[in-house]
Amino acid sequence: MRAFLFFLLFPFALCAQTKSDTLYVLPLKDSLYFRESNTFGMRSDTAVLEQKEDYDAPMSIDEEYAHELFIYLDGVKSMHAGQTFDVQKDTFYVQVAYFFDSVFDIENPGGPVSGTVKIISISNSEIVLGFNLRFRNFNQAWADSAYVVYRGQRAFSQQKQK
Repeated sequence: MRAFLFFLLFPFALCAQTKSDTLYVLPLKDSLYFRESNTFGMRSDTAVLEQKEDYDAPMSIDEEYAHELFIYLDGVKSMHAGQTFDVQKDTFYVQVAYFFDSVFDIENPGGPVSGTVKIISISNSEIVLGFNLRFRNFNQAWADSAYVVYRGQRAFSQQKQK
């Protein structure tokens, strides 16, 4: 009877140990086959910042995917270091969007967001932000986590004009 219960319950115990309620995106850059890019471009007085974590295993077909975070700072020319914006209350100045992008699930958006974005430093060539953002993950078929979290600091470099 014990052996029967073990084989019956073991797969559920294994799943409970491997799934997480929250996916922390920023530490992925230190994982195998991930690469990170942090860039921004200007549209009039709006900075469009993109934080991207790409996964691509060599010699594999159709397994690549990316976590993409977009932050729009309106009125960026009048912003300064030390300003903190609540993404739910300060929508006139900051908007954020998260997308999960793969060959099978193109630009699946994340759900409602909460948290803050803080300007650490700002210049014409680089914007350093600290953020603590939490998105509801609607794509649990691909990523098992119920939430996607961006917590940390990143430096965004100005994109070269083409």
